[in-house]
Amino acid sequence: MSNEFYIEDSLSGKQLNHQSTSLVVPQTFRNRVMSSMYYKVNLTPISMRGDTIVQLIPIIVRDLGSLNERKSPHMGVCGGVEFKCLLMKMINLRPPWDQLKVLLEPHESFNNKYITVLILCYLRISYYFLSETHSNEQGISFGLLHDMMKKYIKDHRKLKSYPLDVDCWSQAIKKELVISHLDEIVDWLCEKSEIWGIPLGKCSWCKIWDDDDDDENSDSDSDSDSISDTDSASNSSESNE
Repeated sequence: MSNEFYIEDSLSGKQLNHQSTSLVVPQTFRNRVMSSMYYKVNLTPISMRGDTIVQLIPIIVRDLGSLNERKSPHMGVCGGVEFKCLLMKMINLRPPWDQLKVLLEPHESFNNKYITVLILCYLRISYYFLSETHSNEQGISFGLLHDMMKKYIKDHRKLKSYPLDVDCWSQAIKKELVISHLDEIVDWLCEKSEIWGIPLGKCSWCKIWDDDDDDENSDSDSDSDSISDTDSASNSSESNE
């Protein structure tokens, strides 16, 4: 007798936006992550000796972080297999903001640029649904995410990356690493519908360029008001003469 119900092993029991956190990415993506040797060796509950963000953070720091004076290459490549596995694990664990914030804090001797991209991708993928009316979930708010994107669009650090429109698991595309800038990745997250083959949901808090348009319109209105006031004063002066 065939099974009437199938429970996918890769689905997280944690909920976000009234569904499993895992469902923000396609099943094919989840299956590829779970079958990856990197995931099996490093990211299962047995290999991590636990299954919380507390056990995941040392792995993220080890594989995506680096000391500023270290010259040898590390495992981190934005959009690569290891990056995607860590991203999937973070999606499944749904870490609280207080623990993510620690990873984003700057340190003089430690370079966290790859970790920063990982967290920004996680937030963009998992919390795309936040709006001004539904503005807070798990301590992560619409305003916080909007301000973060505005902050990191000014960050020009260089990173090794797959092209932003290339899926490292695709067999049909020639894959070559490129040098990307952090602000370029942030702009892509804000403007595009997918990154490295991962779908990005329609999002309102990443409309960071609308603020600039509002500022320009405000300045334009102020200039127009100033010109009108000047013209009025000039006409009044001429009438008095």
